[in-house]
Amino acid sequence: MTHSDGDGTNTVTLEGLLADSAVELNLAGLSKGEIIEQLLERLERAGAVADRHQVLFDLQARERQGSTALGRGLALPHAKTSGVYRPALAFGRCPAGMDFDALDGKPVYLVFLLVIPRWQGGLHLRVLSALNRFLRDRGNRQRLMTAPGEASVRQLLQTVVIR
Repeated sequence: MTHSDGDGTNTVTLEGLLADSAVELNLAGLSKGEIIEQLLERLERAGAVADRHQVLFDLQARERQGSTALGRGLALPHAKTSGVYRPALAFGRCPAGMDFDALDGKPVYLVFLLVIPRWQGGLHLRVLSALNRFLRDRGNRQRLMTAPGEASVRQLLQTVVIR
C-alpha cells in the first residue's frame, strides 16, 4: 500500500489500495447492484472484508443518497464502513456499458469500488479526490478501457499518489 520515496517518506498510491485480484475487465451484471456485488466479492476474496452484509448495506445506503455515477462513463461506488479490515479498492470494466443512474444519463463503462474503515474518513476523501483527478483525464479513461489485463491497470494506478 505504501512505497518509499527514497527520502524516508512513504507515499500511498491507488495501486497500493487495489486489492489482490480485484480487477474484473468483463463485468457482466444486469444492474448496478449486481456490479457492486461482483466487485465486493473480489474484495471479499482478497481478505479485505470482515462483514459482507455490513459493507453491502453501507454501499447501498450511499447509493440511495445519490448515484455515484459521475458521468463520462464512470462510477465510483464507495462507503465508509465497519465491515472491512482495511481500505480496499476494486476496479471493473463493463465493455457493453451499464445503466448506473448516471447524472448525464449515459452508460457506465468504468467502475471503481472503494471501501474504507469508518475510522479512516479522511483517507476516504483523499482517495476519492485522487480517483477524480486521475479519471478527469480522457487519456487515462481510454487506457483503462483498453488495458489488456490486471498488470496494466495496476501500472496505471501506480502513478496516482493519494495526497
